Amino acid sequence: MGYKIITMKRQLLLYLIKLFMGIVIIIICWLALTNIFVECGVIIPANYSETILEENRKRLDDIQQITDNDLPYGSKYSIFDLDYNYERGTMNKSDIEVTKKILLGKESNLQGNYVYSVIARTEEYCVIKYNIKARFNSDNKIFNYIDYDNLSYITTGI
Repeated sequence: MGYKIITMKRQLLLYLIKLFMGIVIIIICWLALTNIFVECGVIIPANYSETILEENRKRLDDIQQITDNDLPYGSKYSIFDLDYNYERGTMNKSDIEVTKKILLGKESNLQGNYVYSVIARTEEYCVIKYNIKARFNSDNKIFNYIDYDNLSYITTGI
């Protein structure tokens, strides 16, 4: 019986093809799993807050007073009068300073993973800060420490 001799060049080429196909399969499976998690509500997609704000922008313009219940989960807000004086809100001091600079046009409304959306109301400005990264939909504190993007990179790397 004769054995077929495989050259090193051919063996290396077959290995590279298998490696490439394995990586493609892992990426496709991870994307499918992510879509399933988004549909089930386990993961909040990156554009969640932006979508909710756009759907409710007209209502936010018209309501008497904006509260946390009127905004998407995980977002913060601050209210300024027409002279850019802070009145109330849920942002910390550093966020309020950034917000004031955004209102004055000195800074961009995109700050890292956060977007500051300005709603000009009749007697005040409402600035809403929201995250543009995908994250887990859980009140469990353990999931607050796990970054979904980093988990994706680690899983793909493994």
